[in-house]
Amino acid sequence: MIYLPECWYLIAPIHFLMKKSELDIITDYIKNNHVISFCCYTEHDIWAANSFYIFDQENVCFYFMTDPGTRHGKLALANPVAAGTINGQPSNIQSIKGLQYKGIIALISDSTERQQAYQALFQLHLRTWSRIKLGILNSNTHQELHRPLRT
Repeated sequence: MIYLPECWYLIAPIHFLMKKSELDIITDYIKNNHVISFCCYTEHDIWAANSFYIFDQENVCFYFMTDPGTRHGKLALANPVAAGTINGQPSNIQSIKGLQYKGIIALISDSTERQQAYQALFQLHLRTWSRIKLGILNSNTHQELHRPLRT
């Protein structure tokens, strides 16, 4: 039997604080990356994790998979407030860029939405891995693979 972790969503209300041009810059940055870090906490514990994500631009929502039985999964179930970053791996200090956020994290309860998220995550990241393995991934290819879940 193959175990699949649960699909989660993270809503980070960045769009309420920005001008359209600023939001476009941030959206492009999000689309050109693929790993999100998030930190979950309660009064007595705190833990961080990373996951591949897909971004739903229309709803300013990140979809990712993780196991609710992990330390960070249990913390997220106990307290839905999360904070984290999206950043690349630059080779020098002048190239450092990143996005910091605070948002709400929760399991996807709707079975149709959960199935769509699973399919989109696997389609994006399995195709991306195959292209990296073949050495043909570039920023345009990766950006094409990111598309909203809802049409």
